[in-house]
Amino acid sequence: MWINTDHGTYALNGTAIDWFKKTKEIGAPLIGSDGKDWKIGRNHIDTSVMSILIKSGLKKCSSQE
Repeated sequence: MWINTDHGTYALNGTAIDWFKKTKEIGAPLIGSDGKDWKIGRNHIDTSVMSILIKSGLKKCSSQE
């Protein structure tokens, strides 16, 4: 799971972080919503906020709406 914001794109959970790292290893560019490289969320976002974002995203992903 990742999030796009005005400040960039952030990989939030383990699956997104693993995908991010593997993609970077093969040299594929990952340009975020701010035009800069993607970031790993835990390096830039408070842990309590990260938890809320991940829970909200997972809930949306599992929604049948």
